[in-house]
Amino acid sequence: MQSNALHGGIDVSALEEWASSPSSVYVAITPNDADLENLFKTLAQNIVKTGATNIVITDKVKDCFEIIAVSSPDKGNANIINNNTVEWKIDELGVTESEGATMEFTVQHLGPCSGEIEVNESLNYSDNEGNKIAPLSPQIDINCDVIVQPKPCSTSVDFDMNNCSDSTVFDAGEIALQSLGRIVQIDVKLKNICPNKRVALGIILYEIDKDGNEYQRGLKTFAIPAHNRQICQDVLVKCIKFVLPENLDNINLQDSMCSTRKFRVNFISHYIDNEFICCRNSTL
Repeated sequence: MQSNALHGGIDVSALEEWASSPSSVYVAITPNDADLENLFKTLAQNIVKTGATNIVITDKVKDCFEIIAVSSPDKGNANIINNNTVEWKIDELGVTESEGATMEFTVQHLGPCSGEIEVNESLNYSDNEGNKIAPLSPQIDINCDVIVQPKPCSTSVDFDMNNCSDSTVFDAGEIALQSLGRIVQIDVKLKNICPNKRVALGIILYEIDKDGNEYQRGLKTFAIPAHNRQICQDVLVKCIKFVLPENLDNINLQDSMCSTRKFRVNFISHYIDNEFICCRNSTL
């Protein structure tokens, strides 16, 4: 007659005989809830694949973006490696239970890419267990401002310096001085310009003397071309230049080349294209 060992009414010997080998892995008797919880954690590690340890995620964004900030993730640590690469390291994830992690970083658009484009150049993942992640391809719609240069900027001259040269001599040719004085360059952004409408832009530059009197230094007008975007856009008008003489008899400044000069600029702008037809009923 065979005697079976009983534990709280449970035939332990019978369970061990039925269980796979080694029985110590598959048979356990727990006296309380705390031990039972630990048992379930142990069983989870044996019946499912182990989570990930020593995780390294390297995210590189495209060259037309720059990473300017990274937030503290809820797991691990994240650092900006260079202008377009961030690295996220996690010691372990999902080892004892199912869990996820989140990390956020901020990018700034540099150009020249526009439209709906993918942010990531590459995304690399590695861990000790050889896990894989699905590729991530976040997209963003870049809608850049319209940029207009009514006048070309100054012509530049290029030249090269040979390897291992400490100095170089370059003959740039002749250049005629058009005016003695200083140059002021003004950029202005016209807000919410409707599609297919030209804009008339007038700019008046004043200089202010120590008594607050204004002296007009220049007046320029431009016809800004219409854009063909689907919605209203900001239009950036660049490189509007005024040449200021150093002959300032009416301002009473001494040693004007080294003096601080104060200016004021006024802008006048309106649409050129509208329903009004000039001289509709005029006759010669």
